[in-house]
Amino acid sequence: MKKRELAPGESVDLEVTLNSSHTIGKVHKSVTITSNDPVNPSVTLNFTADLGSESPTLKITPVEVLYDSIQVGKNDIRRILLSNTDITKINLSVIEKPKEVVDIDIKKSNLEPGKSTEIIFRIDKKATPGYFNLYSTLEVNGSDKYRITIPISGTLVAK
Repeated sequence: MKKRELAPGESVDLEVTLNSSHTIGKVHKSVTITSNDPVNPSVTLNFTADLGSESPTLKITPVEVLYDSIQVGKNDIRRILLSNTDITKINLSVIEKPKEVVDIDIKKSNLEPGKSTEIIFRIDKKATPGYFNLYSTLEVNGSDKYRITIPISGTLVAK
């Protein structure tokens, strides 16, 4: 507040800050303002907030990409569904991918609460035959504190 004493009928802006660290879900808080007004000696302001988590909740189905035996050069696609089950918007980015074997395409990188997107995995047509056990990493909301690793494995068979 810029002023601590107000004349009758005068007003002032009051800034209230909620420290939301370590708080998830619905929060109810109040601020009580006391005064020397004999009619209204105190006024209570109530606030409600719905806070998302520091690490938003994502549902991944399935949790890994499995290729059994795939012939080199064959156009074989696998899909994973990512669903934002949190109450806040989520931004996704692929930060690591095994370029030499699998191409990865994320359909939507921004997910509103309750929305989903697909990640499409395609075997590179020039990949070398043999067994592979790799992974791809997604970063959530640009934070190195929240990353998702998706295992990718299978066997490429020569033509």
